Amino acid sequence: MPELRPPFPDLRDARLPGPPSDGRPRPGGEGDGAPLSPEQERLLTLLLAEPPPVGDGGLPDAVVALRPRGSRPPLFGIGVFHFRRLALALGPDQPMFGLLGLDLDDDGQYLERVEELAAQYVRHIRAVRPHGPYHLIGFCFGGLVAYEVARQLEAERATVGRVMLLAAARPAAGPPAEPPAPVSGPGRLRALARRVHAGDGALRQWLAERAQYQATSARVGAQRLLLATCTRVGRTPPLWLRDAATAWSHPDREARYAPAPYGGGVTVIGHEGDPDESARVLVEGWRPLVGRAEAFDVPAGRHMDSLKEPYVQALAARVQARLDTWPGAS
Repeated sequence: MPELRPPFPDLRDARLPGPPSDGRPRPGGEGDGAPLSPEQERLLTLLLAEPPPVGDGGLPDAVVALRPRGSRPPLFGIGVFHFRRLALALGPDQPMFGLLGLDLDDDGQYLERVEELAAQYVRHIRAVRPHGPYHLIGFCFGGLVAYEVARQLEAERATVGRVMLLAAARPAAGPPAEPPAPVSGPGRLRALARRVHAGDGALRQWLAERAQYQATSARVGAQRLLLATCTRVGRTPPLWLRDAATAWSHPDREARYAPAPYGGGVTVIGHEGDPDESARVLVEGWRPLVGRAEAFDVPAGRHMDSLKEPYVQALAARVQARLDTWPGAS
């Protein structure tokens, strides 16, 4: 089965139309009809190329069969491209489906709350598998959505299996914190000087973190430009772009979400190389809400490392073990 590989192009020399007038990129629909030059049209077509199709047809539009074959109850991931490597690394008899990022409901209304988003996913999941058990996994914000999906399935008296929250922190109670004040140039120099004084190891780590942040910012900027261009000229964004958009379109949803109790259990997965994302830290936020909670770390450092090679192999082994030992597993 081919690996999904979204094209994240270098857009430094791209000259495409700007965002819509209200500044909010939308996942499709009619644009303002601004004409493109032949070169812009060629570039846009190239950048919006879809990865090869994966899995069986006949699925809801928001569901992608990452690994359609297998006799075990499937694992549903909140997201598609985050989990493409994990799906391939799972056991040969373990099917997995990914749920694309959603911004609008069937009536074209923006989904402002995690509860609304989860309700859409519940509908799509049950269209694929009318009866449980339902195994779920979500990464970061997707973990919050996976938790809410489990709650809603439980409310419908469906059988919920494993609910795995990867690098997903419980939202802080109360209104979102004010953003930190920008650091001045001299302030940045002083911070750098402190890291130099602390030793070369700290400096190298800081430089690596800054490089990763800059690369992520550039990629997100490219995705925003493409999504805004699709809206402006009335083009439907490809699946990879719709899915990637959820990584930077959710802060308002997360700020509004106050998770309610869930009677089942959750598995919290952390990164052993990041003290802020260790399972021991993350699980304490979820314990008061759930019937039972377990936690483990995978040997990965930064935020998305566990979903990349070679770390994803360790993650897949631990995930598969949890699925195989679920009390209702055959």
